[in-house]
Amino acid sequence: MEKEKFNMVYLLSLIIVILMAIASLSGIFSENLYQDNALVRSSWYGNDIITMVLAVPVFMNGLIFYKKKTVIGILILFAMLFYSLYNYAFYLFGAAFNNMFLIYVAIFSLSIFALLLLIRKIDIKKTAEKFKPETPVKVIGWYMIIVGIILGVFHTGLSLSYIFTGVIPEVITNVAHPTNVIAALDLSMVVPVALIAGVNILKKKSWGYILAVVWNLKGFVYMSALSSASIVTYINGDVQDVFQLILWAPIALGCFIMTFLLFKNISFHN
Repeated sequence: MEKEKFNMVYLLSLIIVILMAIASLSGIFSENLYQDNALVRSSWYGNDIITMVLAVPVFMNGLIFYKKKTVIGILILFAMLFYSLYNYAFYLFGAAFNNMFLIYVAIFSLSIFALLLLIRKIDIKKTAEKFKPETPVKVIGWYMIIVGIILGVFHTGLSLSYIFTGVIPEVITNVAHPTNVIAALDLSMVVPVALIAGVNILKKKSWGYILAVVWNLKGFVYMSALSSASIVTYINGDVQDVFQLILWAPIALGCFIMTFLLFKNISFHN
């Protein structure tokens, strides 16, 4: 039964990464794929580039290490499945209907099933024990908490401003979408995980270590995608400043550093 579960996670993840490659390559090389406005099309293009050159290779390495039944493989796969779920929720619910719609549905749905199977497989206590006692939990924990609070305040503030002023935030009007998909996903999938993981790793709880890796590695890849999207929209003249790049790039760097610190402190001997 355990072997079946292991193989199913691997199979589903392999299908997901292949579909991710197909979707991102289609976005990069097909001029007429995206039916959104110019700003959003540029954002999808920037995202697709990072998905292809960074997310897919990291995902593939996760599969290689996972097949060897290593802790690092499990953690990387967990993080990248979280990335595929979160990232393609944007395409599924935020992109104007296009030829890749069924691919988005498949990636999103398969990511849910693969995550459920993977979570059932993880020995939480044993995995957490792989982290060395000197792991800098205070730095990692407070970083996640601070970023979580910043994102939470930002998105909540936009919603409250609409309640009191009746003015729809520019983040919605600029993309010509009827709702704020970014806030919906961040407030439900990013902010809570950041706060829960941050608090738990500060307390040196088992789930804290695991969620810290998942959140930071996913954060590094996705914030890199947002940075890429910001660069493309600026180059294409869809925005006149690099404010978003100034916001996303430091978070991407911070997540990379936290991921490095976590992986550096995984012991292969205990």
